[in-house]
Amino acid sequence: MTHPIEKIQDIPDYPTLNCLKADLTVNGCHMCSLGFQPEINGVCVSRGPETANRMIIGEAPGKEEDSTGKPFSGPAGRLMDEIWRSVGMDTNDWYITNVVLCRPYSPRGSGKENFTPKQDQRKKCKIYLDKQIALIKPKLIVTVGAVALEAITGLKSLKMGEWRGRLCNVSGFSAKIFPMLHPAAILHAKGNQELYDMYRQQTWNDIKSLKQMLIQEGIIACQTMI
Repeated sequence: MTHPIEKIQDIPDYPTLNCLKADLTVNGCHMCSLGFQPEINGVCVSRGPETANRMIIGEAPGKEEDSTGKPFSGPAGRLMDEIWRSVGMDTNDWYITNVVLCRPYSPRGSGKENFTPKQDQRKKCKIYLDKQIALIKPKLIVTVGAVALEAITGLKSLKMGEWRGRLCNVSGFSAKIFPMLHPAAILHAKGNQELYDMYRQQTWNDIKSLKQMLIQEGIIACQTMI
């Protein structure tokens, strides 16, 4: 089935995040086939303060995110909240969004709830991500998972083990980039105790490093590390 996909140059030049969010929430998105899925409730743009100087970028909304309209409101999001709280930080202080703003709903009978967004879908939705970054002007962007990191760097088939936990400078971005594992990776690894323990330890190390870096960069006030 062919859909009347809009051209990238036809997207309005939103002056504010409120304009972008209101337009997509009310009118939906027709940039790719994801926006035409009858199973989804609409576009899931962001959560968190628009005045934040730091961002978290994930992959795509899941079932609960699609239902609430808020990114990271499902099991992975709740785990991420716990990870941030473990070092005395609060995800509510961050502007949170995803590379793809519509839930990639897996067909019934596939055995999965969602599928990984395709490269073409990520590319078409990235204009919204770029616009959000331009309006937020963050000092730091935390990417969770390979899809978010690939969207920011423009590189493909990245190995998270080689990037996670390191502060990166990426061409075209004034913000520093800090890649982390997606919290969903920890949840999915529960059936493999060795992998589960490794992911938990890596994430614990990374969240401590992230907080220390935020303090050193003057993005948050100095606090006692947990």
